[in-house]
Amino acid sequence: MEITTRSKTQPKGINRVTYVLIHGGWHGSWCWKRIRKALQGAGHEVFTPSLTGVGERSHLSSATVIRRHLL
Repeated sequence: MEITTRSKTQPKGINRVTYVLIHGGWHGSWCWKRIRKALQGAGHEVFTPSLTGVGERSHLSSATVIRRHLL
């Protein structure tokens, strides 16, 4: 999904896009570091959440979290 907005101070023809980048298994939000910096440098808004139970949030893994991901 792509959400395009243009602020009042942004020149016409230049759209700011909001990206939500979701990592795959065995990763965390860190895997998007270079891409996030490049997109933000181009004026876009970027969100790179870490999913519960994986990556830097692996300590939060539990049977409940795993069941919810499978449903």
